[in-house]
Amino acid sequence: MEPEIVLPVDRPLCCHLAGKLESASNNWRHPTRTLADYELMVVTRGTLYMTTLGRDYAVSSGEYLLVPPGERQNGYAASSPEFYWLHFVCRETGAEEAEKNCLRLPAYGTLPKPGRLVVQMKQMQDCMRSYADPVQNDYLCTGVLCELNSQLRAAQSPLKQNAARQIYLDIVDYVKYSVDSNLLVRDIAAYFGYNEKYISHVFSRVAGMPLKQYLLERKLEHAKALLADGNATVAEIAAQCGFHDSCTFLRAFKKAAGCTPSEYRNAYASRLTNRYYDMREKEEKTGGRA
Repeated sequence: MEPEIVLPVDRPLCCHLAGKLESASNNWRHPTRTLADYELMVVTRGTLYMTTLGRDYAVSSGEYLLVPPGERQNGYAASSPEFYWLHFVCRETGAEEAEKNCLRLPAYGTLPKPGRLVVQMKQMQDCMRSYADPVQNDYLCTGVLCELNSQLRAAQSPLKQNAARQIYLDIVDYVKYSVDSNLLVRDIAAYFGYNEKYISHVFSRVAGMPLKQYLLERKLEHAKALLADGNATVAEIAAQCGFHDSCTFLRAFKKAAGCTPSEYRNAYASRLTNRYYDMREKEEKTGGRA
Protein backbone atom coordinates (compact mmCIF):
# COMPACT_ATOMS: atom_id res chain seq x y z
CA MET A 1 0.00 0.00 0.00
CA GLU A 2 1.32 3.43 -0.95
CA PRO A 3 2.25 5.92 1.80
CA GLU A 4 -0.41 8.59 2.30
CA ILE A 5 0.67 12.22 2.03
CA VAL A 6 -1.52 14.60 4.09
CA LEU A 7 -1.58 18.24 2.99
CA PRO A 8 -3.48 20.83 5.10
CA VAL A 9 -5.15 23.30 2.74
CA ASP A 10 -7.20 25.54 5.05
CA ARG A 11 -4.61 28.09 3.86
CA PRO A 12 -3.06 28.01 0.37
CA LEU A 13 0.10 25.99 -0.12
CA CYS A 14 3.33 27.98 -0.48
CA CYS A 15 4.79 27.51 -3.96
CA HIS A 16 8.59 27.47 -4.18
CA LEU A 17 9.53 26.50 -7.75
CA ALA A 18 7.96 24.81 -10.76
CA GLY A 19 9.11 23.73 -14.18
CA LYS A 20 9.39 20.99 -16.73
CA LEU A 21 12.40 18.72 -17.05
CA GLU A 22 13.31 17.65 -20.58
CA SER A 23 16.23 15.22 -20.40
CA ALA A 24 18.99 15.94 -22.89
CA SER A 25 20.07 12.31 -23.35
CA ASN A 26 19.12 8.70 -22.62
CA ASN A 27 21.67 8.64 -19.78
CA TRP A 28 19.91 11.12 -17.51
CA ARG A 29 19.49 10.17 -13.84
CA HIS A 30 17.67 12.08 -11.15
CA PRO A 31 20.25 13.67 -8.80
CA THR A 32 20.73 12.30 -5.29
CA ARG A 33 19.47 14.70 -2.63
CA THR A 34 17.35 15.11 0.48
CA LEU A 35 14.21 17.15 -0.10
CA ALA A 36 13.69 20.34 1.90
CA ASP A 37 10.08 20.66 0.69
CA TYR A 38 7.36 18.65 -1.07
CA GLU A 39 7.86 17.71 -4.71
CA LEU A 40 5.16 16.64 -7.14
CA MET A 41 6.33 15.05 -10.41
CA VAL A 42 3.93 14.35 -13.31
CA VAL A 43 5.55 12.33 -16.10
CA THR A 44 4.47 13.13 -19.66
CA ARG A 45 6.99 11.00 -21.61
CA GLY A 46 9.29 8.06 -20.88
CA THR A 47 9.93 6.70 -17.40
CA LEU A 48 11.38 8.34 -14.29
CA TYR A 49 13.38 5.89 -12.16
CA MET A 50 13.68 7.03 -8.55
CA THR A 51 14.47 5.47 -5.19
CA THR A 52 12.57 7.24 -2.41
CA LEU A 53 10.12 6.48 0.40
CA GLY A 54 11.91 3.20 0.98
CA ARG A 55 11.40 1.67 -2.48
CA ASP A 56 12.23 1.92 -6.20
CA TYR A 57 9.65 3.71 -8.35
CA ALA A 58 9.31 3.51 -12.13
CA VAL A 59 7.00 6.43 -12.89
CA SER A 60 5.71 6.26 -16.47
CA SER A 61 3.78 8.65 -18.67
CA GLY A 62 0.40 9.47 -17.12
CA GLU A 63 1.62 8.72 -13.59
CA TYR A 64 2.73 10.94 -10.70
CA LEU A 65 4.98 10.80 -7.67
CA LEU A 66 4.57 13.00 -4.58
CA VAL A 67 7.50 13.08 -2.14
CA PRO A 68 7.41 14.85 1.27
CA PRO A 69 10.21 16.90 2.89
CA GLY A 70 13.09 15.03 4.49
CA GLU A 71 12.95 12.11 2.04
CA ARG A 72 16.03 11.01 0.11
CA GLN A 73 15.79 10.94 -3.70
CA ASN A 74 18.11 8.96 -5.94
CA GLY A 75 17.91 8.07 -9.62
CA TYR A 76 18.56 4.34 -9.72
CA ALA A 77 18.54 3.90 -13.52
CA ALA A 78 19.27 5.99 -16.60
CA SER A 79 16.41 7.08 -18.85
CA SER A 80 15.14 9.95 -20.98
CA PRO A 81 11.94 11.20 -19.33
CA GLU A 82 9.99 14.43 -19.51
CA PHE A 83 8.03 15.52 -16.47
CA TYR A 84 6.50 18.56 -14.84
CA TRP A 85 7.68 19.24 -11.30
CA LEU A 86 6.42 21.42 -8.49
CA HIS A 87 8.09 22.24 -5.15
CA PHE A 88 5.95 23.59 -2.31
CA VAL A 89 5.42 23.57 1.47
CA CYS A 90 2.36 23.65 3.71
CA ARG A 91 1.75 26.69 5.86
CA GLU A 92 1.42 26.28 9.61
CA THR A 93 -2.12 25.61 10.67
CA GLY A 94 -4.08 24.65 13.75
CA ALA A 95 -4.64 20.95 14.42
CA GLU A 96 -8.43 21.26 14.22
CA GLU A 97 -8.37 23.13 10.89
CA ALA A 98 -5.81 20.74 9.43
CA GLU A 99 -7.97 17.75 10.32
CA LYS A 100 -11.04 19.26 8.66
CA ASN A 101 -9.39 20.74 5.57
CA CYS A 102 -6.72 18.50 4.17
CA LEU A 103 -5.90 16.47 1.07
CA ARG A 104 -4.95 12.82 1.56
CA LEU A 105 -3.00 11.64 -1.45
CA PRO A 106 -1.20 8.37 -2.23
CA ALA A 107 2.48 9.08 -2.86
CA TYR A 108 2.30 7.38 -6.27
CA GLY A 109 -0.45 6.62 -8.72
CA THR A 110 -1.98 6.77 -12.17
CA LEU A 111 -3.78 9.93 -13.26
CA PRO A 112 -7.27 9.30 -14.65
CA LYS A 113 -7.02 12.55 -16.66
CA PRO A 114 -3.34 13.51 -16.95
CA GLY A 115 -4.06 16.13 -19.60
CA ARG A 116 -6.06 18.24 -17.14
CA LEU A 117 -3.20 18.29 -14.64
CA VAL A 118 -0.62 19.11 -17.33
CA VAL A 119 -2.71 22.05 -18.52
CA GLN A 120 -2.98 23.42 -14.96
CA MET A 121 0.74 23.03 -14.31
CA LYS A 122 1.54 24.71 -17.63
CA GLN A 123 -0.84 27.58 -16.79
CA MET A 124 0.82 27.99 -13.39
CA GLN A 125 4.29 28.17 -14.97
CA ASP A 126 3.12 30.73 -17.51
CA CYS A 127 1.71 32.91 -14.72
CA MET A 128 4.91 32.54 -12.69
CA ARG A 129 6.95 33.77 -15.62
CA SER A 130 4.50 36.43 -16.78
CA TYR A 131 3.46 37.97 -13.46
CA ALA A 132 5.76 36.64 -10.71
CA ASP A 133 2.95 37.18 -8.20
CA PRO A 134 3.59 34.99 -5.11
CA VAL A 135 -0.06 35.09 -4.02
CA GLN A 136 -1.27 33.91 -7.41
CA ASN A 137 1.44 31.25 -7.53
CA ASP A 138 0.37 29.88 -4.15
CA TYR A 139 -3.29 29.58 -5.15
CA LEU A 140 -2.46 28.02 -8.52
CA CYS A 141 -0.16 25.55 -6.76
CA THR A 142 -2.98 24.64 -4.36
CA GLY A 143 -5.31 24.22 -7.34
CA VAL A 144 -2.95 21.68 -8.91
CA LEU A 145 -2.96 19.52 -5.78
CA CYS A 146 -6.75 19.88 -5.44
CA GLU A 147 -7.15 18.73 -9.06
CA LEU A 148 -4.98 15.69 -8.32
CA ASN A 149 -7.09 14.92 -5.24
CA SER A 150 -10.37 15.32 -7.14
CA GLN A 151 -9.25 13.03 -9.95
CA LEU A 152 -8.23 10.27 -7.55
CA ARG A 153 -11.42 10.56 -5.49
CA ALA A 154 -13.64 10.51 -8.58
CA ALA A 155 -11.87 7.41 -9.85
CA GLN A 156 -12.55 5.64 -6.55
CA SER A 157 -16.22 6.61 -6.27
CA PRO A 158 -18.38 3.50 -5.83
CA LEU A 159 -20.36 2.33 -8.84
CA LYS A 160 -22.95 -0.37 -8.71
CA GLN A 161 -21.23 -3.76 -9.00
CA ASN A 162 -22.94 -5.27 -12.00
CA ALA A 163 -22.46 -6.02 -15.68
CA ALA A 164 -23.18 -2.41 -16.66
CA ARG A 165 -20.30 -1.19 -14.49
CA GLN A 166 -17.90 -3.63 -16.15
CA ILE A 167 -19.00 -2.56 -19.62
CA TYR A 168 -18.50 1.07 -18.61
CA LEU A 169 -14.98 0.41 -17.29
CA ASP A 170 -14.05 -1.58 -20.39
CA ILE A 171 -15.19 1.26 -22.64
CA VAL A 172 -13.28 3.86 -20.60
CA ASP A 173 -10.08 1.81 -20.88
CA TYR A 174 -10.59 1.22 -24.60
CA VAL A 175 -11.20 4.91 -25.32
CA LYS A 176 -8.19 5.93 -23.23
CA TYR A 177 -5.83 3.92 -25.43
CA SER A 178 -7.62 4.70 -28.70
CA VAL A 179 -8.06 8.45 -28.27
CA ASP A 180 -5.68 9.14 -31.16
CA SER A 181 -7.86 7.26 -33.67
CA ASN A 182 -11.07 8.18 -35.46
CA LEU A 183 -13.09 6.17 -32.94
CA LEU A 184 -16.89 6.08 -33.32
CA VAL A 185 -19.65 4.59 -31.17
CA ARG A 186 -20.24 1.86 -33.75
CA ASP A 187 -16.55 0.90 -33.58
CA ILE A 188 -16.78 0.44 -29.80
CA ALA A 189 -19.99 -1.59 -30.14
CA ALA A 190 -18.37 -3.83 -32.76
CA TYR A 191 -15.22 -4.28 -30.69
CA PHE A 192 -17.15 -5.48 -27.62
CA GLY A 193 -19.75 -7.39 -29.62
CA TYR A 194 -22.82 -5.42 -28.52
CA ASN A 195 -25.60 -3.60 -30.30
CA GLU A 196 -24.75 0.09 -30.80
CA LYS A 197 -27.97 1.31 -29.18
CA TYR A 198 -27.55 -1.04 -26.20
CA ILE A 199 -23.94 -0.10 -25.44
CA SER A 200 -24.79 3.61 -25.70
CA HIS A 201 -27.67 3.16 -23.24
CA VAL A 202 -25.54 1.20 -20.74
CA PHE A 203 -22.72 3.74 -20.87
CA SER A 204 -25.08 6.69 -20.50
CA ARG A 205 -26.82 5.09 -17.49
CA VAL A 206 -23.54 4.60 -15.61
CA ALA A 207 -21.58 7.66 -16.77
CA GLY A 208 -24.42 10.17 -16.85
CA MET A 209 -23.54 11.33 -20.36
CA PRO A 210 -23.94 9.94 -23.90
CA LEU A 211 -21.07 7.82 -25.19
CA LYS A 212 -20.72 10.08 -28.22
CA GLN A 213 -20.23 13.11 -25.98
CA TYR A 214 -17.71 11.21 -23.85
CA LEU A 215 -15.69 10.32 -26.95
CA LEU A 216 -15.59 13.95 -28.09
CA GLU A 217 -14.61 15.22 -24.63
CA ARG A 218 -11.72 12.76 -24.36
CA LYS A 219 -10.45 13.75 -27.83
CA LEU A 220 -10.62 17.45 -27.01
CA GLU A 221 -8.97 16.89 -23.63
CA HIS A 222 -6.15 15.06 -25.43
CA ALA A 223 -5.93 17.97 -27.87
CA LYS A 224 -5.61 20.49 -25.02
CA ALA A 225 -2.75 18.51 -23.51
CA LEU A 226 -0.97 18.40 -26.88
CA LEU A 227 -1.51 22.13 -27.39
CA ALA A 228 -0.18 22.94 -23.93
CA ASP A 229 2.76 20.56 -24.00
CA GLY A 230 4.29 20.46 -27.46
CA ASN A 231 4.98 22.24 -30.72
CA ALA A 232 2.87 20.23 -33.16
CA THR A 233 0.74 22.19 -35.62
CA VAL A 234 -3.03 22.40 -35.23
CA ALA A 235 -3.42 20.14 -38.27
CA GLU A 236 -1.06 17.56 -36.77
CA ILE A 237 -2.91 17.66 -33.44
CA ALA A 238 -6.26 17.25 -35.21
CA ALA A 239 -4.93 14.10 -36.87
CA GLN A 240 -3.45 12.80 -33.61
CA CYS A 241 -6.86 13.19 -31.95
CA GLY A 242 -8.71 11.25 -34.63
CA PHE A 243 -10.39 14.09 -36.53
CA HIS A 244 -10.82 13.72 -40.30
CA ASP A 245 -9.78 17.30 -41.02
CA SER A 246 -8.68 20.51 -39.32
CA CYS A 247 -11.97 22.34 -39.96
CA THR A 248 -14.02 19.76 -38.05
CA PHE A 249 -11.49 19.89 -35.22
CA LEU A 250 -11.53 23.72 -35.13
CA ARG A 251 -15.33 23.86 -34.92
CA ALA A 252 -15.55 21.24 -32.19
CA PHE A 253 -12.71 22.78 -30.17
CA LYS A 254 -14.07 26.33 -30.34
CA LYS A 255 -17.56 25.20 -29.38
CA ALA A 256 -16.25 23.32 -26.34
CA ALA A 257 -13.46 25.66 -25.20
CA GLY A 258 -14.80 29.02 -26.35
CA CYS A 259 -11.60 29.79 -28.24
CA THR A 260 -9.57 28.46 -31.16
CA PRO A 261 -6.76 25.93 -30.62
CA SER A 262 -4.18 28.62 -31.40
CA GLU A 263 -5.75 31.03 -28.92
CA TYR A 264 -5.76 28.27 -26.29
CA ARG A 265 -2.08 27.50 -26.87
CA ASN A 266 -1.03 31.15 -26.80
CA ALA A 267 -2.99 31.95 -23.63
CA TYR A 268 -0.35 30.21 -21.50
CA ALA A 269 2.68 29.98 -23.75
CA SER A 270 5.58 30.28 -21.30
CA ARG A 271 6.99 27.04 -19.95
CA LEU A 272 9.78 26.86 -17.36
CA THR A 273 12.16 24.06 -18.39
CA ASN A 274 15.32 22.91 -16.65
CA ARG A 275 17.31 24.90 -19.23
CA TYR A 276 15.66 28.12 -18.04
CA TYR A 277 16.88 27.48 -14.49
CA ASP A 278 20.35 26.44 -15.69
CA MET A 279 20.66 29.68 -17.66
CA ARG A 280 19.44 31.80 -14.74
CA GLU A 281 21.94 30.14 -12.39
CA LYS A 282 24.76 30.82 -14.87
CA GLU A 283 23.74 34.48 -15.16
CA GLU A 284 23.69 34.87 -11.38
CA LYS A 285 27.21 33.42 -11.11
CA THR A 286 28.61 35.68 -13.84
CA GLY A 287 26.71 38.78 -12.80
CA GLY A 288 24.78 38.81 -16.04
CA ARG A 289 27.91 38.70 -18.24
CA ALA A 290 27.81 36.37 -21.24
